[in-house]
Amino acid sequence: MTLAPASKKQEQFLNSDATITLAGGSAGSGKALRHGEKVLTDQGFRNIEDVKVGDTVITPNNTKETIVGVYPQGLVDVYRLTFWDGSTVDTCGEHLWSVRYDIESDFVVQNTLQIQEKIQDGYRPRIPIVDALDLPGSTIQQTLDRCKKYFKNASNPDDNDSPYHSFPLGLTMWAVLAPADELSDLQQDLRSLGFLARLNASGTGLMIRGKDFGMLLDPEYHLDVQTDIDNFIMKIEPIGQDYATCIAISGPDKLFITSNFVVTHNTFVSLLIALKFMQHPRATGVIFRRTSKMITSPGSIWHEAVSLYTSVYKTGLRIRHRENEILFPNGALLKFSHMQHASNMYDHKG
Repeated sequence: MTLAPASKKQEQFLNSDATITLAGGSAGSGKALRHGEKVLTDQGFRNIEDVKVGDTVITPNNTKETIVGVYPQGLVDVYRLTFWDGSTVDTCGEHLWSVRYDIESDFVVQNTLQIQEKIQDGYRPRIPIVDALDLPGSTIQQTLDRCKKYFKNASNPDDNDSPYHSFPLGLTMWAVLAPADELSDLQQDLRSLGFLARLNASGTGLMIRGKDFGMLLDPEYHLDVQTDIDNFIMKIEPIGQDYATCIAISGPDKLFITSNFVVTHNTFVSLLIALKFMQHPRATGVIFRRTSKMITSPGSIWHEAVSLYTSVYKTGLRIRHRENEILFPNGALLKFSHMQHASNMYDHKG
């Protein structure tokens, strides 16, 4: 994962030559999903406006993390992202995505508006897809068992008695024909297993792209092809204004799952801003939260800072947990403190 500014304003801020710099904003500002978009939790998909701190989310690599912040953003400009598999997600322009522009590149973090500019310049952005997921009420094996019946005649395509027909369209593309009333559930099951499933033009079946079709096919089919597959962002368009909410989750990569098993992102931008200024050996910085609990509670910005900076600096970083301070190898110092009352400003004079 490559660290990058998430907006033009942040890029200008990071490129500033100022020796004294103040950055302000509420925790979680920007990076919001429209109300009604989903978050995959251990209780199933829930609307983003209904989740709360302490809820457990299922991540794209089939692990569990905790929601550590919920930040309603009020009315925002909303953009609709449409993906290769036909799914859509409505988000604000500052919402973050893990994205790359070819299969060989590393993923970088960019916001919706940055990606929109890339599309206008002719690029084809792509986001990661989920690994096979254990879902509430359905293990990976149970989901596989539901899907396999649609692929049973792959080794016997002349079985005209079956209501299901499947056939390859290439090493990473497959087609399934099935009754129309079963396609929606099949599509969601396949997405939860790490496949991209798009309704065909006639509405009679699905076009499927995936990492490993071998898990779905009869053993006698002898298909053992595994490859990386990403979900293309086909277009981004403004759709007006609506209410939106941002969440923060624990964990190293900040990825969670939204509607239709789309992989999306959240992060602490202030940590990236601070990192730039910590390159100066005489730099001293302070990141404030309103209360001390907001600094040190599980999954909070202090824990995220330790995780982020230790991944950047393999040696030489000194973590002072008692003081909530990080001393960088070049002597720069970053502190974390609270500012709940006006009188707290006197704790930081000088």
